[in-house]
Amino acid sequence: MSAFLFNGSIPTSKSLLNRALIVKSHFSEFNIYGDSFCNDVIVMKQAVEDFENGKTTINCGEAGTVLRFMALRVAREQGEFLLTGSGKLLSRLPDDLIQLLSQLGSQVELIKEGFKVKSVGWKIMGDALHLQAKLSSQFATAVFLNAWNYPLDLFITVPKSMFSMSYFKMTLDFLSSLGMSIYSNKTEYHIPKNQALVNSSYVGEADMSSTFAIAAAAIINGEAKLNSFSENSIQPDTAFINILNQMNIDYEIENSSVHFFKQDEYKNIDISLKDSPDLFPVLSVLSSFASGTSRLYGAEHLIHKESNRIEATFDLLSKAGVEVTKTDDGLVIEGNPNIQPNSFSFDARKDHRIAMAAALLMLKGYNIELTGRDTVNKSFPEFWDIIGL
Repeated sequence: MSAFLFNGSIPTSKSLLNRALIVKSHFSEFNIYGDSFCNDVIVMKQAVEDFENGKTTINCGEAGTVLRFMALRVAREQGEFLLTGSGKLLSRLPDDLIQLLSQLGSQVELIKEGFKVKSVGWKIMGDALHLQAKLSSQFATAVFLNAWNYPLDLFITVPKSMFSMSYFKMTLDFLSSLGMSIYSNKTEYHIPKNQALVNSSYVGEADMSSTFAIAAAAIINGEAKLNSFSENSIQPDTAFINILNQMNIDYEIENSSVHFFKQDEYKNIDISLKDSPDLFPVLSVLSSFASGTSRLYGAEHLIHKESNRIEATFDLLSKAGVEVTKTDDGLVIEGNPNIQPNSFSFDARKDHRIAMAAALLMLKGYNIELTGRDTVNKSFPEFWDIIGL
């Protein structure tokens, strides 16, 4: 398998772009610098545009993020709204959404066409909002993103053990950078009334999940120089830099660029991915060629992603001949730098992270008949062109 070579920039973080687009729905003068053509951002852009144009039916596509953020956005207004989307997205009405919108004085109902939201415009029932956030921090994020210009003080409590707390912290850092005042005492938060935008523009960061995928591809069989790299990124997946350090993988950072190249030998890793679960599939493949046993744990919430990522990654590595053990919250991987590539068929299970993980094996010389290549369009449509497969 020939090595790949890339010198360029990674698109802006879809997580931060989608947060910025919600802010823009509150302030038309807000300018966003940076872009992504991934499906999640395209759907969010259209949803916000339709909302701003007075439409009451909002399509959320296959994006749970769009559904959660827009449900709280439309609830700020008085009226009836219909949130539509794919069959999987609309397969059940999330308990967290029912509980949250009920506290805000709204009603939500699952009908054949989608989620119907009947709103009176955020009328809080009680002294504070109490968020459950059983499976995702995005409902909490949706509240804070839509707290601009609220005429009353907001008091909000979140669970101590909320999933994806690192992404919620990213939201708080993002909003603070725009001028929102947020006061906290552990799990209790206070947003004073009438929050106004202070910084009228936002410059997006390169997507760190996508950056890691390209970094891993280079480490396995290639070379990549990535521009516009921020060592001080607020994205949780920036943790991959520390992970590479622990694995004794070399890279170079200079003048906002980072350079990754092929490594024939590196160490195993023992790490919790509780705060950066999106790294799991790609890191699992990278660990397969390390020297020693790697343990990836703390990521039981991976079973609720686009696929059961623990199961899907286990199946992928098993077919690749990697000695791997599945646990409730991750994998134990027996690394082997000298493993011999084989041939097999694999279904990415409509999961962009799994498709990228399979691509790394292909760069290593595996002949994989991969079903669902285009699922990378959800977050990183340029992926296949960059790695040349």
